[in-house]
Amino acid sequence: MPWKEDGPMQQRVELIRQWQEGESIAALAELYGVARKTIYKWIDRHTQHGVAGLQDRSRAPHNSPHQLSQETIARILEARQKWGWGPRKLLVK
Repeated sequence: MPWKEDGPMQQRVELIRQWQEGESIAALAELYGVARKTIYKWIDRHTQHGVAGLQDRSRAPHNSPHQLSQETIARILEARQKWGWGPRKLLVK
């Protein structure tokens, strides 16, 4: 594998450079040990955002539809402190 010494960012930049010089996606996928789909994703990100687009991205969701409101959290904490209840009793109430 050609990417032991360098970090992921440098490896992706090198992969993009090789692709721009005419190397095939299939050959790069085998050389770097990644899926062709991943290479297409990196090429797309590089096209849209330049080298910065090749950085690792967080996998965390942008929002959480099931997240409790601040008001609900405050009420739960208040009940815990007031009555000393644990999660099972709080869930029932």
